[in-house]
Amino acid sequence: MDLTDTRNIDFSTLDIDKYLKWLKEEYYLFSRVWELPFLDRRINNLLLDKFSANSHYIATRGLKLPNRIEGLYDTKIKYLKELAQPLRELPIRVIFFKSVKHGKYPNKKYGFFTSVELEEIRIDTEHFNSLLKTLSNTWKPLFIDELEKDFAKSPFPRINYYRNKAIAIREKQDRFVYLPQILQGNFIYNLNDFNECSDFFLELSVIWEISYLEKEITRLQSPNKKTNHTLSLNPNFEDRNWQISTIFESSKPLFNSTIEQWENLFSDNIVLFDKPIELKKGISKADLRCFIDELKHFGLIRTGSFLKTLQNVNAFSINGKILTAYDYKTANNGKNYPNTRNRNKILDVFSALKV
Repeated sequence: MDLTDTRNIDFSTLDIDKYLKWLKEEYYLFSRVWELPFLDRRINNLLLDKFSANSHYIATRGLKLPNRIEGLYDTKIKYLKELAQPLRELPIRVIFFKSVKHGKYPNKKYGFFTSVELEEIRIDTEHFNSLLKTLSNTWKPLFIDELEKDFAKSPFPRINYYRNKAIAIREKQDRFVYLPQILQGNFIYNLNDFNECSDFFLELSVIWEISYLEKEITRLQSPNKKTNHTLSLNPNFEDRNWQISTIFESSKPLFNSTIEQWENLFSDNIVLFDKPIELKKGISKADLRCFIDELKHFGLIRTGSFLKTLQNVNAFSINGKILTAYDYKTANNGKNYPNTRNRNKILDVFSALKV
């Protein structure tokens, strides 16, 4: 495939979120590469301390170091080795960052670096994390909102409108710099530089827009596709994109979430959540149950048994704990619509939906 010719690329198959998650994890590791010499020193010091303590016990008591004390040393050493392990290969890769000034001569302790040189390296992730958050929380919902407003003025059926929109975006983007690397799943260097990071996310937002439209086209082309309803809340939306976007925006006081999580939750075949929708601090299981009951009350979901469905897909969590069917069942204290302290915040969501 010619990766420079976007006409033959099926953007609907791109999992941009999965790629960004991996890229974020890689940048997090690079931001810690300077820790490697420090961790190695701590490991070596603990090994030496363990050896000295064991030698002292043998010399003074004729006995080996007690298992309890030896176990404490081993636990600390194991923990530090686990922290250091994912950093081991990075010194030979970090030289590809333009901001790294050392590394001209090989055969040093850490490939191209001495311990001191490696400790001076800082790969900043602030720009990357900030723009990633902006992409998820601002660019995506804004695009969907503007898309729906523009569609309302269009004379074309939705599927034709989406096709025309996708073609227009492709033609407007005359050159893709990062797309070939994204398609091949390659790591992209130098996103610690603000200008380079900005260029990357500007292009990525275009790629996401095309991918979103082509995924919607695929969905609209096969509306009668049979799905496994044990993994569906049987959603009932008149204007799916606008309503999901509105739920995402208006439920921010209740949940830490992304628009993709809500699209998955209200899809015809929910896939297992990589990361659950997290209840914000002060939001209880009873609040969540009230929110779900309101979804049913207004006919936005039509499933009779959502308890196991939400459990099986890891849909929601509170304080890092994924909620179970039992949590959902007992959250309302036997009442259909519990009068929770956050009920007004919940009702605000449905006021925004104009239901």
